[in-house]
Amino acid sequence: MLKRMNIEFGHETIEAENGKEGLEKICSEAPDVVLTDILMPEMEGTELLALLRETKMDVKVIVISANIQETVRDQCMNLGVSEFFSKPPDKEKLKEAIEKLLNSRRTGLVIAPTDDQLDILREIVNIGIGKGGQYT
Repeated sequence: MLKRMNIEFGHETIEAENGKEGLEKICSEAPDVVLTDILMPEMEGTELLALLRETKMDVKVIVISANIQETVRDQCMNLGVSEFFSKPPDKEKLKEAIEKLLNSRRTGLVIAPTDDQLDILREIVNIGIGKGGQYT
């Protein structure tokens, strides 16, 4: 559904099957905006967000989740999420949020991830990460 919406909005879309693959694609593709869920296999969304924040990756993130607990929403916002939508997202509001983030990147200074940041993320992907952001 989200891929189809984004194509309809006129955006190139890259999909990942799980959080770990999502992190790998963020490292290799350096997207302008990331849409993620909280509940995902192999690496939960909050773990992904914590890793992006820890490495200071300059990527805008929108969370779209069925988990709408206020504590989860607050945790996501504290981890640097730009927008949080409950499932299913309102199509027009999602489009507006994506456009707002894309426009902020076009008009502002965009800092690409450094080689050190990418190396840290690749190492994490290779060794794995457990619940709560603990290395396994």
